[in-house]
Amino acid sequence: MKVMGWVALLLFLGLLVFWPFLTQETFNGTVTDKYSQGNQVYFYTVQKEGGEIESFESQNSWYLRKSNTAEIERIVQAGGSYSFTVIGVVLPGLLGKRVVMNVNPL
Repeated sequence: MKVMGWVALLLFLGLLVFWPFLTQETFNGTVTDKYSQGNQVYFYTVQKEGGEIESFESQNSWYLRKSNTAEIERIVQAGGSYSFTVIGVVLPGLLGKRVVMNVNPL
């Protein structure tokens, strides 16, 4: 039983380490709305090229090795079209928004 516990712990820790790489997606979209929560967390509502609308967040994170939130905030304007690189999954009730890692104007 001890071995199974260690195996489960190692699998969980491995998932934490590789989660950003396993869930990364790049797509083009147009920002329909942007707003902030204080001066550290920014939210963007994006309409993807296929018409799907999704909200994303951007904040600096040691865990994700992300420190470009201020740069992304300067680049992104409502109504603009961008190439987004995001990570994460949406789990209703647990994880609500995916995280914007990088943005490039189209």
